[in-house]
Amino acid sequence: MPVRITQIPTFTVKYIRKVMADRIAKINDWNVPLKQISIQMYAAVMRNFQTEGARLGKKWESLSVVTLARRRKGGGSGSPRILQDNGNLRAGISPFSDGARIASVSTDFIGARTLQYGAKKGQYGNMRNGNPIPWGRIPARPFMALNKEDIGKIIKIATAYIRGR
Repeated sequence: MPVRITQIPTFTVKYIRKVMADRIAKINDWNVPLKQISIQMYAAVMRNFQTEGARLGKKWESLSVVTLARRRKGGGSGSPRILQDNGNLRAGISPFSDGARIASVSTDFIGARTLQYGAKKGQYGNMRNGNPIPWGRIPARPFMALNKEDIGKIIKIATAYIRGR
């Protein structure tokens, strides 16, 4: 049986090396996909507000009678929408990407942690007059969360980037 020796032309090998080097360099630059992922995460959080948590599998607990009454007396817009009385929480949410390793969504709203995880009456101590902080139980209403569909979209973004699409 004869042995066949085929030589790959040098320009082809050089071209393949260049294409591979370019691909590796591109894969090391995650700026664009991380920005896209952070925007996808931001959009998911905004949809959480629109559905009042329902898209995460469990609708947020309703507002208490006391909270609704306070809103009607001028302590806000009077809106029955949960976590959306004056818009400060939503307005404080923004996407972030460092272009190298991190894609996230964050907020500078001071009470966000309490609204996300909830708090027990008096969890943060008492005021000078002895009243508890908070004055009542605040139920957890996770607004900074992703569902399976959101995670799938994020994986799709990363996969498309790696494949070069």
